[in-house]
Amino acid sequence: EEHEEQYEAVKAEILGGDDDDSDEDEEDSGSSADEEADAARGGQAHTVEKSGDTMITDNTETELTNLRRTLYLVIQSSLDFEEAAHKILKLKMKPNQEYELCSMILDCCAQLRTYEKFFGLLAQRFC
Repeated sequence: EEHEEQYEAVKAEILGGDDDDSDEDEEDSGSSADEEADAARGGQAHTVEKSGDTMITDNTETELTNLRRTLYLVIQSSLDFEEAAHKILKLKMKPNQEYELCSMILDCCAQLRTYEKFFGLLAQRFC
């Protein structure tokens, strides 16, 4: 009983209300899960919607996944490191995304069995 009271208190704090209708909560969570899946497929990252007093933030990291996919395709499709660097500079990444660029260069380099100068020169430019 003590744990149930603590659970209800935490639940009320997180959800912002004290709803005893668990059936309605399950139906609502199912529809919001569908909305989140649609947003993830659409590529909308960090969408913030305000409905009344509730603010919904997308924390699925779709923006990070899209950035990593784009960086991988740019690196693999470039003929030389200068072309890759030029295409990456055109992406206009945010300051906090620069770390992902360095980790993507390392990941691409780690996929190969032998060292390629391409990745060393690219890392020298950005990291």
